[in-house]
Amino acid sequence: MIQNCYHKDQNFSLKGHARIDIYKGDVQSPETFIESYEYDNVIVTNGKGLLLDRLFGIGGTAINSMGIGNSAQGASSSDTQLLGSAPAPFLQALDTVPPTRAGLVVTCISTFGTGVANQTWQECGLFNGTTNGTSVMLDRIAPIGPFTKTNVVSIVLTITITQS
Repeated sequence: MIQNCYHKDQNFSLKGHARIDIYKGDVQSPETFIESYEYDNVIVTNGKGLLLDRLFGIGGTAINSMGIGNSAQGASSSDTQLLGSAPAPFLQALDTVPPTRAGLVVTCISTFGTGVANQTWQECGLFNGTTNGTSVMLDRIAPIGPFTKTNVVSIVLTITITQS
C-alpha cells in the first residue's frame, strides 16, 4: 500500500523580486538618489534546471551576472534569454560573486554605471554568464519601466530570490 507522505512544509517555492534604484551620476548616495521601481519576477524552467544541477553537483556554473534588455513582452516560465533587440541585451557581472544569503533570501546586486547599458530598459534577469542566449537565465522580470537609461545616471539593480 502506498501512503501519501505529503506535508505542507515540503512545498518548495522560489519567488523573485527586483528593485531598481536610479542615481544622478556614478555616486550612489541619498543626495544623488532620483527614484526607485519594484517588480516581481518569474523563475524560468531552465533556471530551475540549473538549480537542480548545482544542488546535486551535476554541473553548471553558479549565477554570477545580471542583464537588461528592451523587450516589453511579458515574462514566461519558458523564457530562455532576454528578448530585446537592437541594442542587444547587456549582461555584466554581479557586484559581489557569490551573492549574499541571509536566511532563505539570496540578494544579487549589479551596478550599471553611467558608461554602460544606456538604452531603454524593459526587462532584466539573472544569469550564469555574460552572454545572452548562451548563459542560463534563472529569472526574467518583464515588463519593467519602460525608462531610458542615459550616461547621466547610474542604476543599482537588486534582485532577491526567496525560498518560501
